Amino acid sequence: MPGSSKRNHYMKPRGLFLSPRRYICASIVHKCRNISNSFTCGDLALATDQKGRKYLFELKENGQLQLSSGKLLHSTIIAGCPGQCFKTHLGTTDLVVRRPSLEEFTLLMTRGPTPTYPKDILAMIGLMNVNPGSRVIEAGAGSGAMTLHLSKAVGHDGTVYSFEVKDTHLEHATRNYRRWLKSQDAQGSSWPDNVQFFHDDLGNVTQHISKEVDAVALDVVDSAAVVSQVAQVLKPSGVVVAYLPNVTQVVALVDHIDRTSCLECEDVMEVIYRHWTVMPAWKKHGCRTSLPLQEHPEEGNESTASAQNRHFISRPKHFQPPHTAFLVQLRKVMK
Repeated sequence: MPGSSKRNHYMKPRGLFLSPRRYICASIVHKCRNISNSFTCGDLALATDQKGRKYLFELKENGQLQLSSGKLLHSTIIAGCPGQCFKTHLGTTDLVVRRPSLEEFTLLMTRGPTPTYPKDILAMIGLMNVNPGSRVIEAGAGSGAMTLHLSKAVGHDGTVYSFEVKDTHLEHATRNYRRWLKSQDAQGSSWPDNVQFFHDDLGNVTQHISKEVDAVALDVVDSAAVVSQVAQVLKPSGVVVAYLPNVTQVVALVDHIDRTSCLECEDVMEVIYRHWTVMPAWKKHGCRTSLPLQEHPEEGNESTASAQNRHFISRPKHFQPPHTAFLVQLRKVMK
């Protein structure tokens, strides 16, 4: 593109995109060096292209984001600010670059086993009643998704005890946890370093934990085989939530609890939600459909009149999240 060097990387100030062919009017700020939340080396960055594809990467001094549609230098991103729109060196692709949320990081991070998905994690934390200062056991660290969310929930005064028997899984969980902490330190956030990892199973839980814990998150193949061990270190009225992909596992756990344990089953649930598409309709030739606005809309109803004279599409999206797991809530009772 002719003109200044900035135009080789920044989109014209026409706006930022939200999804394919959907734009909002916004002013692009080119000088961001004095903004307190500007990018630095070591930051995690998330780039989203015009088709909604997301790319997670760490900013490095001499690094670059290499895509099939071109490359974008990390130094160019660091000179900008989060939420800014950049062009690749070929000038054909617009990328909005910002910091990832914790949910986005857990979905895009390098992983070994299938992670516990955010929709289930948030429900489990709610069922366990985890608060700042809580002490929580996690059985099955996996890729570290649940570990990070529990770390955030218990805060600086709480502790997460994460148990994992597989070497590769523990390596993934530890690396992802440290990677997130490193990115938070790079941007000046005070993320609590409150997770203790144990390469052991729950049969030896009493050797590692001497005080009672407030809650337990189970994500293991055979929850029925370990639930009695965690009950030993769970405080009275404490909650265990098991993450079980199959209903046969749910039946086996509930049967075991009913016959042998001091725990009682309070609830079995499945978290389901739907994504919707709500956007202005498009004609075949690529223009948004519209009807002439009323010449004299009623006073105070200008926005309503505008919405009533535009055609919108509102429907569930074609692809919806599938079944992931059942959540079984157990509570310790003194009989």
